[in-house]
Order: sequence, then structure tokens, then C-alpha cells
Amino acid sequence: MSEIHYGRGYVYSIHYHLVWCVKYRCDILYGHVDIDVKQLLKQIAMDNNTEEQIRKYIQNQKKK
Repeated sequence: MSEIHYGRGYVYSIHYHLVWCVKYRCDILYGHVDIDVKQLLKQIAMDNNTEEQIRKYIQNQKKK
């Protein structure tokens, strides 16, 4: 899961929560950062079977 980093005088564990707001579409990531983030998110989605999870979620919402 998450790694806890220890050092002399500090302990930390970093987590990020990304939120997409599509109302105002402007580029905030540029150059190689944009490409790297897109590749990373695609890899995470493939590793976690995200597409299937979204499909199941949508089907469950229709049942309600």
C-alpha cells in the first residue's frame, strides 16, 4: 500500500487525490509532465481493472 518514509527528525507518507473539473478546460500540465501523467494514469487504470469497476458501478446505479 503506502510506504512510510523515516529519517532523522521526520516521518512522512505522501498521498495525492486528483480531481478533474471539466467546466473550465485549460491546460495545467505542460510538456513531458502531461505525457508522463497520462501514461501513468492509463497504466494504473489497466492494473486495477478500472474499466470493469466503472461498468459495474454504472449498472448498479441503473438498478436504483
